[in-house]
Amino acid sequence: MHLTGKQRRQLEIALLSAFPSRDALARMVAYQLDQNLAAIAGGDTLAAVVFNLVKWAHANGQIEQLISGDHAENPGNPELRTFVAQTATPSATQAPSATVNPTGPQDIYARYEAGVSELLRRMEQAHPRYGEALTYQQRLLENIAFARQFGDTETRQSDRAVIIAQLN
Repeated sequence: MHLTGKQRRQLEIALLSAFPSRDALARMVAYQLDQNLAAIAGGDTLAAVVFNLVKWAHANGQIEQLISGDHAENPGNPELRTFVAQTATPSATQAPSATVNPTGPQDIYARYEAGVSELLRRMEQAHPRYGEALTYQQRLLENIAFARQFGDTETRQSDRAVIIAQLN
């Protein structure tokens, strides 16, 4: 995945919003990228560290993992959610794919979408865990959007299985 300079800047802003301390950022990098933040992205300020982290991820083909990892660590952050939604939207210049006909037989994700929608319909808004289910629905839909746009990976499949288990 390649990000433009503007998109890298937006990612930096989202990371600074989602991880306001060096320790929080280091935990995310350790858990989601299996890297030591100090070893891959130094700097005197948090902003410099984030800039260097994005630069490292871009140079090492880890941008997609950084985006999905930071979102997995802090899915409720509005800046991250906005960034993920913007970058996960297929552009008009991409070749046709399964997203062209999301309800077609080749789309293996349509059942997930239909199932979570049906679950929410049956739960009704008054259910005490309805808000939690909405959060899992959002995570599932973002997982599916990434899988459609960038391909499915074992990590994405595992994340999806965890989301489904939490919805059950």
